Amino acid sequence: MPHVSSFMPLIGSAVHIVNALLEWLMTYAIHSTILIGSLLLLTSTAAGRRLVAGHGSALWRFALVGALVTSSLQAVRSSAPVTGTLRLDGDTPARTMVRVEVTREALTPTLRGGRPALPDRQSISSSIDVSPMWPLLLFGVWLVTASIMTLWFFVARNRFLRTIGPRRDASHTLAGNALRYLQRESRFPGIVRLTVSDRLTSPVALGSDEICLPARALAELDPIRMESILAHELAHLVRRDPSWLTAARVLEAIFFFQPLNILARRRMQESAEFASDAWASTRVARPLDLAHCLARVAEWTIAAPRLPVPAMAERRGPVLVRRVERLTTGRVVNEGTPGRALRLSAVVSLVALILLAPRAAIGADSTERGRFFNARVQGSEGVLMFRRSELPRAGRQSEKQVEAVLVRVQNK
Repeated sequence: MPHVSSFMPLIGSAVHIVNALLEWLMTYAIHSTILIGSLLLLTSTAAGRRLVAGHGSALWRFALVGALVTSSLQAVRSSAPVTGTLRLDGDTPARTMVRVEVTREALTPTLRGGRPALPDRQSISSSIDVSPMWPLLLFGVWLVTASIMTLWFFVARNRFLRTIGPRRDASHTLAGNALRYLQRESRFPGIVRLTVSDRLTSPVALGSDEICLPARALAELDPIRMESILAHELAHLVRRDPSWLTAARVLEAIFFFQPLNILARRRMQESAEFASDAWASTRVARPLDLAHCLARVAEWTIAAPRLPVPAMAERRGPVLVRRVERLTTGRVVNEGTPGRALRLSAVVSLVALILLAPRAAIGADSTERGRFFNARVQGSEGVLMFRRSELPRAGRQSEKQVEAVLVRVQNK
């Protein structure tokens, strides 16, 4: 059976990786708070809303993923940001100490040719003490919770797909012809599948290539209003809203400790609905019919549960009222591709976060090796490091026997 010392490099590397990941998570919490909080403050004023008009969903998408970029880039930078480093457990001289107990008799120095002999390999016991322990415990809590919440989201999504039951192909209907016409007019690449469900209460965009309609929509809506519904759902596919919503939900689960992600995801959804309404209103013969369809579909979904996918009237209440008001008053704003000024502003914001926003660290960044160790012995069981005050002196029997071997892991 291999001795503990043979696993020391593996243990040290594992703890080192855990600490690095925990520092990255904490740095992400700082950066995401700054990024999402700043956008929330900006959009809380009338002037700010006018400033970001037409680019709402793009900005909220940027706020959701921007901190992932900045925290990752800060993690690989050797120099600290301008605002410094937020040190956790700052009194710890090194980031991680892996303590391996050694028997007292094992390291009693014996002279062989004027040099202290290596300890007997049988002397190393199986006791390991990692200090500090709180990073490992905190990382374990995060890993278990994030895994459960991520799994729960996908379970809920699969349950929704099972709830709406089997979906029938509707490409041969008049709605299918209207969808193909909208695709040609918008030059949407690929093929979009049109399906119908008897249990669905609101039209939804599924994945990247499917629109599912409730069966009552085919029976109760005339072709012109059906075209409005299809245009709205096609807009979600053009804008890739289902994929972005799935990514936002996963980020919520992984970074559950950041509640601002929930607000950012909701704002992104609202902006996506406004943008889809604007896109659809420019591609149908009678834009006001879209407002009528919103109200009609909302009646169908009053008692229905909320959907984990973009649905036509999923955002009920004040948001739905504002959508209808915009369509009826003609105040819809088309959301185009972010221009050069917006892209430049995003890059400047990322660079500013990397250079200015603080990062998190566990313990000290680095320490001088000689402060803790000034000897290392390479043996068949691994590398043994001795404390300065505990070094056996050559030429005479040391009265103080070494009782521990420390392996220090640095994360520069």
